[in-house]
Amino acid sequence: IHGAEKLKRKENRINISIKESLLYYVISYLKNNVYQINALSHLSKDTGYSYSYLSHLFSQRLGQTLKSFFASIRMDAADKLLLEKSVTEVSDLLGYSSVHAFSRAYKSVRGRTPRTLH
Repeated sequence: IHGAEKLKRKENRINISIKESLLYYVISYLKNNVYQINALSHLSKDTGYSYSYLSHLFSQRLGQTLKSFFASIRMDAADKLLLEKSVTEVSDLLGYSSVHAFSRAYKSVRGRTPRTLH
């Protein structure tokens, strides 16, 4: 990489906007706390921004809502857990109110019902 190209890349990293920083923070927070988050509305306390603003930011920058993004993260976690645990255990670990609610959410994201894969 030539000097000018290297400098441009460094400038691009430094010029991350506040919105992008917030987006990266929320994504990281969701991934690291997938088992503890019961309601996305609680993100307002942690970020200082309203749920509607955060959801709008996700839609604008990622092309999907905050709710659908988090659902996808939860189902990624579910897929890993289903390798070793029952559907009931996974439902409990991810904080769903019932196995039925978990199964419905899983099917809406994955297009199929959850199965224990062990």
